[in-house]
Amino acid sequence: MVIELEELKINEGLNNMASKISIPIFLLCLILFFTPFIKFDCGGQKLFELSGINLVVGKEIETASFFGKKEVSKIKPEVYAILSFTLLLIGLVLNLLPINLRDKISVGLSLMIILFMILLKFKIDGDVSKASGGMVNAKFTISYWLIIVFNLFIILINIFLPKNLFSKPLLNDSIKEENVIKP
Repeated sequence: MVIELEELKINEGLNNMASKISIPIFLLCLILFFTPFIKFDCGGQKLFELSGINLVVGKEIETASFFGKKEVSKIKPEVYAILSFTLLLIGLVLNLLPINLRDKISVGLSLMIILFMILLKFKIDGDVSKASGGMVNAKFTISYWLIIVFNLFIILINIFLPKNLFSKPLLNDSIKEENVIKP
């Protein structure tokens, strides 16, 4: 049986269990951006809701005025939503590539995503309060909070999960490098 030494080498990057877990979590967070993020209500009556992607690209909303005439309001893209979405995309792509510092990059990206998501909440709460005089409430949905929780999880697994936890040994005792036939 001819065994190439190159076949015995396992790519350390693909063996990184934290990276294998981070990929679907980054993908799930991206999917959560397409679900409702914020629900706006006034006196318990639902006005409208915005998804995370609405905050990234902006949206036009029709609202009824006091005289029955429909008004169109434009919601501008939010910079913190754009940054969070972009960092999630970068995190997904970088975890698919075989690079050495993926765990450290994932931790840094997740920390920035959490920071930008919290800043987004403060900005929207402040803007809504200022614009409505406290009459309109912005309630952040489970999708918003799950993105923060999932990124905390990415940080924890990339810091505490041992590298190559479930990997096979590169060479077992019966295969020695001198017994390998080289081309």
